[in-house]
Order: sequence, then C-alpha cells, then structure tokens
Amino acid sequence: MSGDVPSEALSIDGYHLFRKDRNCQEGGVACCVRSGLLYPRLQSYEVSGLETMWLMFRSACMPRWLSHIVLAVVYHPPNANSRTMSQHILNCIHEITHAHRNTIVAIAGDFNPI
Repeated sequence: MSGDVPSEALSIDGYHLFRKDRNCQEGGVACCVRSGLLYPRLQSYEVSGLETMWLMFRSACMPRWLSHIVLAVVYHPPNANSRTMSQHILNCIHEITHAHRNTIVAIAGDFNPI
C-alpha cells in the first residue's frame, strides 16, 4: 500500500478505513472498522520504521470486567529486526494495560519470522 492508492480503492461500504502507509515505498498497514463504532487511533504508540497501528474501542455496553478493547495491526517484513518489533509490541501492551486496567489487546497481522 502506498499514498498513491486512494482510500476509495480500499474502502468497503459500511466500514471506516484506517491506514498507515509506508513512507518511502509501497507497503503499510490498514484496518476496516464497521461504521458507527468509535475506534480512536492511538498514534502515540506508532513509531517510525515499524509498521504498526493501534486502535482503541470503548462502548457503554461492555461487561463490567472489560474497560477497553485495543486492536493492533502489525506488518513485520521478512528481513526486519525481530527484536525491535517484539520489544515495541511488548512495550505498547504494557503501557496500554497499565493506563487502562481491564483491557483486552488483540494483535493481528503478518509477523513473518519474529
């Protein structure tokens, strides 16, 4: 994926597209969330050089034991530094669950060999 691809080409009716394009070439991560759900993007957890995107969901209808659901979308290229990506993911999980007790973190993507 790159900034040259318009969002309309990736959009799905009834869904909101979140995308983080790779800066220098094709690639990046994207996620479609059903329209009407509030899923703010946690850009403070995104770092240059790593293809991750973090979204947080909070609803008034959640069970008492659950405060938030965080979705991480990850692309780890085949020859990238596995230690850097692993440490980033672990740090983000720690910070998010520390700031928001009773949070579930789901991680999806292409991890290649981590």
